[in-house]
Amino acid sequence: MKTLLRRWSNSFLDEVQIVLAVMLAYLFTFALVNFGILVLQNHLVIGGGEGVFFASLVFLPHGVRLLAAFVLGARSILPLFLSSAVITWSALDIGEHSIWFGIPGAVCCFLAFRLFSYTGVLIESSSQMFLMWRQLLLVGFLGGVLNGLGIMLIYWIEGAPEVMIMSRLLGYIAGDTIGAFVLLLGVLWISRVWRKVS
Repeated sequence: MKTLLRRWSNSFLDEVQIVLAVMLAYLFTFALVNFGILVLQNHLVIGGGEGVFFASLVFLPHGVRLLAAFVLGARSILPLFLSSAVITWSALDIGEHSIWFGIPGAVCCFLAFRLFSYTGVLIESSSQMFLMWRQLLLVGFLGGVLNGLGIMLIYWIEGAPEVMIMSRLLGYIAGDTIGAFVLLLGVLWISRVWRKVS
């Protein structure tokens, strides 16, 4: 019985560490976007300023979603949803459907990997690392589409006009895809530097 409890305790603590690691990565990249990329993006527009864009064109947290879903599978959904909930509550955006906006982002990359698996192409580490990263980026794009469609469904339920929905859909897909690409490049660069230092 003691061994069973110890094993359960260790696996529970491992799961808590995974949840915290994913949440910290997501919240850190969101802070980079919110306080860096989005501010720069708004000020680069002529006559810009606060609130010109509704979304970041380089949304780094989508890369965290992608890598978490790649490594953890369905276990990535809870920490990603909790991260979105923390961001929603910290922004005091407690609207009628605000918590629902976290669901598409939490499940989009997991669902994209599931859909991609139906093609029969396996994404795994191999000697052709470039091929794996290219496939990951393709899954990230599909995840961005799923995330955008999910968010647009929530906007549609709230009664948003169709013109706004379509323009935002394209913005979310572009931001998620570019953000995943930039984050994957950053991870590749850091891993190369790490190998050289080691």
